Amino acid sequence: MREALFVPPGRVRPRCARERRAWLGARDIPGLGGIRLGVIRPRSGAAKRAGTHRGFCVDAETAFVFTREGRQMYKILDTKQLASDVKWFRIEAPLVAKNRQPGQFVIIRLCETGERIPLTIAHSDAKEGYIELIVKAIGKTTIELCKKEKGDTLADVMGPLGKPTEIEKVGHAVLVGGGVGTAVIYPLARALKDAGNYVTSITGGRTKELVVLEQELREVSDQVFATTDDGSYGFHGTVADKLKELMDDKERPIGAVYCAGPVPMMRAIAELTRPAGIHTIVSLNPIMVDGTGMCGGCRVSVGGETKFACVDGPEFDGHLVDFTELWDRLGAYRDQEKLALERLQHQHECKCGSH
Repeated sequence: MREALFVPPGRVRPRCARERRAWLGARDIPGLGGIRLGVIRPRSGAAKRAGTHRGFCVDAETAFVFTREGRQMYKILDTKQLASDVKWFRIEAPLVAKNRQPGQFVIIRLCETGERIPLTIAHSDAKEGYIELIVKAIGKTTIELCKKEKGDTLADVMGPLGKPTEIEKVGHAVLVGGGVGTAVIYPLARALKDAGNYVTSITGGRTKELVVLEQELREVSDQVFATTDDGSYGFHGTVADKLKELMDDKERPIGAVYCAGPVPMMRAIAELTRPAGIHTIVSLNPIMVDGTGMCGGCRVSVGGETKFACVDGPEFDGHLVDFTELWDRLGAYRDQEKLALERLQHQHECKCGSH
């Protein structure tokens, strides 16, 4: 197997005589849009000096981390703990950042044998070449992901995936986010505001600790309401309760509602707006594997038709979604998920016991 060579951004030749002797030239990497990789002879001195090497991007002059087989690795640039089980990540992914639009997501893997999980792109910066993700540690893979820190890497960040949100001028746009679902509505708030809408954002959680991105939403919304189920912060009640108050305000009628969060919450929002005929968009989170419409794992029923959330969505008309079927399908692998968590806990206990 030929190996990746460390070449600084903008450099197209080896750095020293030893590397020149091993140099086999730069090669284009299929599917990565202008990124090339320096290649050296296997088992050479230059190949053995490090476990990972770097390639270079001809266009943006951005360094990328590669494994010995030439696979790109995605570096975690920064992290922040938002709550005890919620973590914010900034990840180096220039091509995703360059092409991402509001409403889209990525699929990540921690390692080559790891589970593929979909995560919404909360924010991106095309110039700096990074994306931001917000993750709740709820399953085996997300728990392991939330243990990672600045400087660690991910094996895969595939995207952007899904259809972008259709940004229209609707007058008064209300965005509703429950828990980490707020990561979905945050980029929508900015886009809808830029389109000339009056934007109201509602972010909620069971407790104050679980209300995330409130300050960020204030920067891109005309008004923001935080809600908590236990009354520990902001409005005492659910996001649906707060939305009902806004619907009763006839001075500023609602043109559209955009919603993301747990399935029961999205169902409640859709049923609340149905009688009033308010156009309601929900961002669905079904089981997803490949993210390209090949596996069919993310199929949902919308208006009596089968749709694939990864390519036809993830956003759909909430009044047409079969939430009962969606909820049932989300529970299809609960036994396996429980077993994976038990094994992870056992491994943790074994490690603790060995110290």
